[in-house]
Amino acid sequence: MNRNILLSASTVFFVACAIRIIPTYLNFPYPIGYDSINYYLPLLYNFNDGGIDWTTSYPIYLLIVYLVSSTLLIDPYTSFNFINIVLYGMLGISIFFLFIHIIKISFLQSILFSIFVLLQLSTLRISWDLYRDLLSIGLFNFCLVLINFTLHSYNNKNHLILAYSLIFCIILVTVFTDRMISLLLLTTLFILSLVYRNKYLFSIISLFIVLFIIYFVTFDNISVFSMDLNIFHTLIDPLYDLNSYSTEGILVVFISLYGILLPFFIYGYLTKTPTFLTMQIPTTITLICSFAWTIVPNYEYLVPERWVIISGLFISILAVYGFSLINSLIKSTHLRQFTYIIFFSSFMIYGCIFIIAPYETIVTLPALFQDLTHFVMPVVMSMNTFDTHQNKHIVHLIDWINQNTPQSSIVIGSIHWRGWFSLFLQPSLVFKYEENVLDHDILKKYSAGINDISKPLLREEDPRLCNYNPDERDSNKTSVLLVSSNDDFESSLSNIQIYSSGQFNVYNISEIVCHGSHLVGTR
Repeated sequence: MNRNILLSASTVFFVACAIRIIPTYLNFPYPIGYDSINYYLPLLYNFNDGGIDWTTSYPIYLLIVYLVSSTLLIDPYTSFNFINIVLYGMLGISIFFLFIHIIKISFLQSILFSIFVLLQLSTLRISWDLYRDLLSIGLFNFCLVLINFTLHSYNNKNHLILAYSLIFCIILVTVFTDRMISLLLLTTLFILSLVYRNKYLFSIISLFIVLFIIYFVTFDNISVFSMDLNIFHTLIDPLYDLNSYSTEGILVVFISLYGILLPFFIYGYLTKTPTFLTMQIPTTITLICSFAWTIVPNYEYLVPERWVIISGLFISILAVYGFSLINSLIKSTHLRQFTYIIFFSSFMIYGCIFIIAPYETIVTLPALFQDLTHFVMPVVMSMNTFDTHQNKHIVHLIDWINQNTPQSSIVIGSIHWRGWFSLFLQPSLVFKYEENVLDHDILKKYSAGINDISKPLLREEDPRLCNYNPDERDSNKTSVLLVSSNDDFESSLSNIQIYSSGQFNVYNISEIVCHGSHLVGTR
């Protein structure tokens, strides 16, 4: 039996790793994932250069990548890709164990069902750039298996002690890995400890809930719980309304991802077995959080769109199990096998196409509604802030700026490109977000020679932005450069364009920015 488990788990692990290797290989040497370039890699290289920084919120993932890089003497980016592939393999194993130990189906079914879940768009979306979630969800699944063991095994005291010790360690690591999954884990285990009246589990969870709240409020400075405001006012008062993602968009994401699976999911969810409550509780919690927008006015603080993605893992697990139960009711063996083949092959091919499809190719249901879904679901996996094949152009452009721009100059570009400039722009140059600095409409007027004094060109006042003197033609004087891929600027700012690389253009807007003392009060 142990040999069969090891062989089956190894099969799922290598299949999962192969699934994650494909997009990494197809897009190498550039990363996939928006947060990969704009969050993880800049943090990782700072983490690597400055040593271990425990003040970084949820540092466990970064620490793992850093330790692998240091131990194997490989570049942090190589370690980053390696860890993400291995984590997807570990997620596959954890899903396999859920099928074996909680849902209790055969080894062959568990392998097939695990691969099915790994090729779902929601699971692939997690692997795209939600790496802390990827690590913590795997830990969460292993913890569910251990909890199931402690709740339904009473024979071996030593095994129970070991299981509780592992549960303690997993909770500890999860709390330092990701806020959402640790909240899900603590809530799930707290409910299970009450339902099964398990005093040992209740004691462990109570301790961690207190510690988690302290850590959450102290270090997590972007959540509603850490704000110096009344939490209920923040969630309800229109004054704090920051909802940038529409309720229609959240609903479209949910339906486009899971609409076909919902009938099978409902059937699987309602199945009554002695151990199934362990799966039903986290599923219910993630669904409640996914639809928080129905009762909470300022729902963005609760990130329901992220919960929609997380819930997909549990929806997929219960849906594929529900399908197998419904399919088993078919009396004809040939028809039963045929429906199995059609069901699994369709979803697996669907997932594979999402992995290998080129940029801006509409191959999935969420992509059909990309105006509503693109902030949550990428159109395909082969992209980060834009098409990975365009990444070389932004790198070449930043290299040109480094070599041809005086020190202390200002470089203005989109906030969505911040990771590229953080990684490749010389430290002596200052990068500022154009969304915070420039008014595009006024910029076009100035480029056309129209001095509109009714509105400032600059959205913020910064003395360095006006350190340029147009009467002094010294090339060593600091300058202000705008990096843009806006097609409208190609004509309106063509007279001050100084470089281009692919879709990206560089404009020297020093004279325009500093034209008129009404723009900033530092002239």
